[in-house]
Amino acid sequence: MRHENKPLAAIPAFDPVMIAGFGGPMLLRPEAAPHVSELVFGLSAKALYDLAAGPVGTGPDLPYGLTPGGVAIIAVRGVLMQRSYWYSSYFGWSSYEGVGLAVDHALASDAVRAILLDIDSPGGTVAGCFDCADKIRAAAQTKPLWAVANEAAYSGAYALASGAGRLYLPRSAGVGSIGVIKTHIGQSQADQKRGLAVTEIYAGKHKVDGSPYRPLSEQARTAAQDEVGRLHELFCATVAAGRGLEPGTVAATEAASFMGQAAIDAGLADALGAFETALADLGQMIENQTRPGHGIWPAAGINPMEDGTMSKPTDAPAVGTQETTASVPAQPDPAALSAAKAEGAKAAKERIAAILACPEAKDRGELARHLAFETDMPLAGAQGILAKAAPEARTEAPTSPADPLATAMQNVSNPDLTPAGGATGETGANDGPEATAKLILSAGL
Repeated sequence: MRHENKPLAAIPAFDPVMIAGFGGPMLLRPEAAPHVSELVFGLSAKALYDLAAGPVGTGPDLPYGLTPGGVAIIAVRGVLMQRSYWYSSYFGWSSYEGVGLAVDHALASDAVRAILLDIDSPGGTVAGCFDCADKIRAAAQTKPLWAVANEAAYSGAYALASGAGRLYLPRSAGVGSIGVIKTHIGQSQADQKRGLAVTEIYAGKHKVDGSPYRPLSEQARTAAQDEVGRLHELFCATVAAGRGLEPGTVAATEAASFMGQAAIDAGLADALGAFETALADLGQMIENQTRPGHGIWPAAGINPMEDGTMSKPTDAPAVGTQETTASVPAQPDPAALSAAKAEGAKAAKERIAAILACPEAKDRGELARHLAFETDMPLAGAQGILAKAAPEARTEAPTSPADPLATAMQNVSNPDLTPAGGATGETGANDGPEATAKLILSAGL
């Protein structure tokens, strides 16, 4: 046995210490933490039975619901554990193992034409999370696989949602919390007050790192922080791969949560819509793609959604037929192409300048420059991330030992080389993202 309260990938509304004993490090929102103990110890046997009964099941042979149109609906509910246990259903928990098996089954079934993840979860353990997210991302390349945050896809649950081809959320739903938490609760003082003396007899100096029966040592704290940092990097890389973002952009959210339109602006979701909307759009998309002359997924090779509306697939000859006439692609008008390029460059310049000059960029210059120059995030999304980020610490330039030559040169005046002799040589006036924005606009970059 190892004394450790392992990291979580979840919102803090479930007891992270208790859950750590079941599943390991957590990706969980912190406000969820206190209620797990109530679920486990505060419910009667009948209440547990009623909780376990839940909604109508999907039948003994299918690990998902199946609509008449062929959409497999996979429920991702409650705290996410690595694998299922006998008590999991009592508490309304799901497992990465179960979600992965359901996805595998749906991919192998000819009756399933598309998959929809119905997610309402604060997250869960790190163990099993990223492998499950990779499986979902790969599955989305084989069959249409969408997800809906109904109404929560936080932390570990968002890692799964990020692999979907398209993510919906209602206006009141939330996503994000892309962070890792690890909790240590020392009970040595409480034991002492109760007259208990705990003696640990062990071999190996790290065996008792994280033990609740002794204060947390700096060495153990550093090791735990290193582990959390490594897992956070893996988390950000997983989300970045699924959402087409840079890992640095994901990390810049600082584990903040985003609701409704703010999630779309930050690049973490694709469309506003409840579960019914997502299901209807997905059903319409697969119907469009399987009509005669339109092929089937993924051979159709179309973007099923564009700007939040269904896009129609272009007509194509049915399998086994061929075109009778050769089509000549239209040549773009050079003047129109040049104008379009100029307009695109102007829009990009204005977007960069707007991000650097926005009020939220104050004291967050490095992050603002990253969002402006290294991502395609729109102004609203960048403002949301900057507003949630902590101000950057100001560092003083290190002082060096006195240089005799530099000291002597300080007493020598510099010649005035300006045309009118009016240059001041002052520094600092052109520092900061606001000045950079003005420079970009004036230089026509």
